[in-house]
Amino acid sequence: LTSGVGLFGRTRDQVRALLGEPSAPADPVTWRYVLGPERSWVGVDSDLLVLRFGRDGRVARITRETD
Repeated sequence: LTSGVGLFGRTRDQVRALLGEPSAPADPVTWRYVLGPERSWVGVDSDLLVLRFGRDGRVARITRETD
């Protein structure tokens, strides 16, 4: 999932069918999914898969972030 293979170009409905509802409140442009604890020796934050949708309503950018 974190590589984004198979997610680029998918619609919101297709992403929802594959991954379920976003973990954090979603806005129309950015959806976040919690992957688990941050991969560090401290591990106090969460790793997030962040999907950003383009004007066409399809996944245009995928990043991995911590909160």
